[in-house]
Amino acid sequence: EEEMKASLLKKFNEDEENVAKLKEIKEKDAALLKEERDLHMQLKRENVERIRRMQEYRRFETMRKVSENDERTEEILKKREELAQARRKNAVQAKIRRDKLM
Repeated sequence: EEEMKASLLKKFNEDEENVAKLKEIKEKDAALLKEERDLHMQLKRENVERIRRMQEYRRFETMRKVSENDERTEEILKKREELAQARRKNAVQAKIRRDKLM
């Protein structure tokens, strides 16, 4: 009977060790899985941030080009008006000269 108790006690202790080892393995697996999920989320956040920065840069470049085009358009209109005024002035002076000749 003492041998049986010792044998059962030994088996119980071995089972306890196995349970502890399994628990430790499960905890490590769970920690590893959590770390993988955390890394995946971090990569996702970094990717979202990278895309946001790219979009912001594109918006900035578009606004800069629109501004440059507006400035160029204003300059062309200004030169066109100056040219029209110069032509009107020349036409008036030419008429005055013609009138003086007659």
